[in-house]
Amino acid sequence: MLVDMVGEASGNQPALVFDRDVQGQHGNAVEHLFASPYVRPERTIRSTGAKKSRMKENFLQRRLIAPLVKLLRQGVTPEKLALSLALSATLAVIPAIGWSMGLCGLAGLALGLNLPAMQAVNYFLYPAQVALLLPFFRLGEKLFRAPHLPLSVSQIFAMAHANFWGAIKLLWNTTWHAVVVWALLAPFAVALIYFVLLPIFRRVARRAATVPAAPHASAA
Repeated sequence: MLVDMVGEASGNQPALVFDRDVQGQHGNAVEHLFASPYVRPERTIRSTGAKKSRMKENFLQRRLIAPLVKLLRQGVTPEKLALSLALSATLAVIPAIGWSMGLCGLAGLALGLNLPAMQAVNYFLYPAQVALLLPFFRLGEKLFRAPHLPLSVSQIFAMAHANFWGAIKLLWNTTWHAVVVWALLAPFAVALIYFVLLPIFRRVARRAATVPAAPHASAA
């Protein structure tokens, strides 16, 4: 099951805590971030640290937030967008490198979800997929009472580079054990992410409906 271990750069992390107070605090912060495309950004940079922070925020807005807001403005419903992101975030951390992009595509086509949004989240969550690889491996070992495989992520990738098919053969059982653990947790992760994102997207959609889009060119 460890097909394309050294393959595509895809990934994600559904590590969220669903508490109403925490959701309110984080929801407001996320809503502010999603709403920021409607606000003219500040031009004044006070320090190097502020400049780096602004660059990171602008990158996130340009590559992820702004496209999502644009989808809401184009008529994609908050429910469909929240489900698209919940599914893609969960699929992105499957403990089998190279699988997430194809799974996101299949899920999007089968359920009629938004493929660009799903693939964008999948791309941004690749580091999370790598970070969660070993935890899923360890949980799979405990669930199936399999022998411990003393490997690090760097060793796994080095082994795949040196002998790809040998790495697949060695990690076959470990990988499918980890995928079973992921599959058991996936429905809860999808539901959790969906119900966290849905009220945020609904508020952003209402704001997008009331705030006119910035004109690209003035009429003569």
